[in-house]
Amino acid sequence: MKPIRRTLRPLLRAAALMAAVTLHAEEREWPGTTLLTETSWEGQALPGGFGARAGFAVGGWPRKETVFSLSGDYRWETPDGGEPIPQPGANLSAGWRMPLFGLLRVMPRAGLGAGAVFSPSSAAFVQYAEFGLQASVRLGGRDYFSVEPAVRVPFFSSGGASSPQFSLAFGLRKETPWIMPLRRVQPALSISPERFSPDGDGIDETARIGVSLKRPKNAVRWKASILDAGDAELWTAEGSAAPENGLEWNGTGKNGAEPEPAFDYRCVLETEDLIGRTERTEAFITVDILVIRDGDRYKIRVPAIKFPSYETDFAAGQSRELLEENRATLERIALLFARFPEYTLTVEGHANAVYWADPKRRDREQTETLVPLSRKRAENVREALILLGIEENRIRAVGMGGSRPVVPFGKSDEIWKNRRVEFILSK
Repeated sequence: MKPIRRTLRPLLRAAALMAAVTLHAEEREWPGTTLLTETSWEGQALPGGFGARAGFAVGGWPRKETVFSLSGDYRWETPDGGEPIPQPGANLSAGWRMPLFGLLRVMPRAGLGAGAVFSPSSAAFVQYAEFGLQASVRLGGRDYFSVEPAVRVPFFSSGGASSPQFSLAFGLRKETPWIMPLRRVQPALSISPERFSPDGDGIDETARIGVSLKRPKNAVRWKASILDAGDAELWTAEGSAAPENGLEWNGTGKNGAEPEPAFDYRCVLETEDLIGRTERTEAFITVDILVIRDGDRYKIRVPAIKFPSYETDFAAGQSRELLEENRATLERIALLFARFPEYTLTVEGHANAVYWADPKRRDREQTETLVPLSRKRAENVREALILLGIEENRIRAVGMGGSRPVVPFGKSDEIWKNRRVEFILSK
């Protein structure tokens, strides 16, 4: 025995080293589902005979430890030294694979099968339960040598009583991995309320942003952003796990900028999954017309009623879309005004100065051009609001000219903001 041991010992060490190197060289585990198909060819030793078995197995679903096997065998049993009795059969079984020390794995399994037992004078149909314990050692790559003691317990036989049958199977198994596509995260956004108004009145002060991921386990990162008209980020939130209670935005930008009234902000949700794929979905957050308290009066913050340069008719020369936008703003103001029955409404017209750099020409322009122009604009808006149902004695119009610019007159790309109408509620 000692010479045999001396010969086998270095061979076993070499096999173990080769298997360890193979394991170390394998690529990292796929983050999604990896199915393993397995083919096997085995011989079987029986107490009174022998046999052969071929099998096909699928592992990795629904858990990576589960294995489902379909096998067929052909056994010959020789009772009392007589003629061999053929016993073909097939069975379906399920097992639970348990790796040991990297090189070994043990898999208990149980299944159901059916077969036939042929004798020189008759044939019997048999149904049985089979239980086995498979032990496998990795030879290299995904090739295994396996040994499995098993027992068959018949529960039906057309030929009468049948006794349990023991067997010992041994042979080769080969695995083939099949990487299944990693399913996408599929992010979704929900926004409530339909309009939110961060104006301090205690009603709908924040926008609630619901973040949901259909497959959160596949996500490693998410980011929610609120963008302004120029796609600049006003507000962001990010994390790895989807927030259970959602997110809230109070309307304030990164630099403390106040939200634009009656404006649709884009809310963008981006995700990244385990293999680096990104997904994106969007929704709109609508800011209502805002009513801001200013001492004993309220100022209604609305998007500017748009006027062409040096025009007093806010509908003059405009497209149908622009007309609808102005009308929608005015209708919303009329609706909000109904909430303040004890207040009156002042429509303030404002204009943009051209000669702002020359004090003398600026004063003349203010008196002769801008005040009449802005007053006429305010009067046109007042008449439109009266047509929408506001009582005539509760609304007046004044022209402020260029006395209250909201942006410097020299800022050419934004001076259009000075050409506006504002609405003041007062008692």
